[in-house]
Amino acid sequence: MPDFLLRDIPEETMTALRRRAERNGRSLQLEIQATLADSVPMPREQWLAEAAALRARTTFDPTPAVEHIRAGREERDAHIQRALDDLNRNHRRQ
Repeated sequence: MPDFLLRDIPEETMTALRRRAERNGRSLQLEIQATLADSVPMPREQWLAEAAALRARTTFDPTPAVEHIRAGREERDAHIQRALDDLNRNHRRQ
């Protein structure tokens, strides 16, 4: 693997890289390598392949969001009503 030397890196940049390396559990060298690799655009063919793989792993739900919200609220309301009914039954027994 080729090497290169980079001079006169601002101290603020080095500090930020060291902190990011620590957060990511990597050495400074690995963090810099990852940063460089991430800055290079992905070849179109690879991007298309990754997009197709992601598409294959996800499902499309044509149900409008409002329907999901309504169903969630109905489920919540039913749960609350059951809890209130239980409280009322317990209160009457006492």
